[in-house]
Amino acid sequence: MRAAQILAQEARKVGGGCQFSVAVVFACQEFESWYIAAANSLVGKHFSDSRIVLPEPVSDIPPHPETSPRDAKGWLGKRIPTGYNPVRDQKELAEIVDLDLIRQNMRSFRRFEEAVKELVEAIRTGRAISTP
Repeated sequence: MRAAQILAQEARKVGGGCQFSVAVVFACQEFESWYIAAANSLVGKHFSDSRIVLPEPVSDIPPHPETSPRDAKGWLGKRIPTGYNPVRDQKELAEIVDLDLIRQNMRSFRRFEEAVKELVEAIRTGRAISTP
């Protein structure tokens, strides 16, 4: 949270919140932590190249994916039969994962959604914002 505040502060120094809008949001740990929170929504789904994402339910989903595991990419890579490559797989997982499950379990995701809404409102009203 402190890093987001510092970045938003720095943006304000160059016109953030006055000349343009800026929202600073971090996924706790890693972006992939959001996928872990909704891993079982990926069971039986396939990537566009026909690789299966997860063939069976995951029983060892961490109780607090917001704070652990530290290596979320590695966690996914061990469970996706063909491994996990962020460049290749991240976009497709974002398209097929259950956002409601992420929303229920991840405070950082809810903050991300709120920041997007704030930016959309800033565009609609023509009032620039700066928010950590």
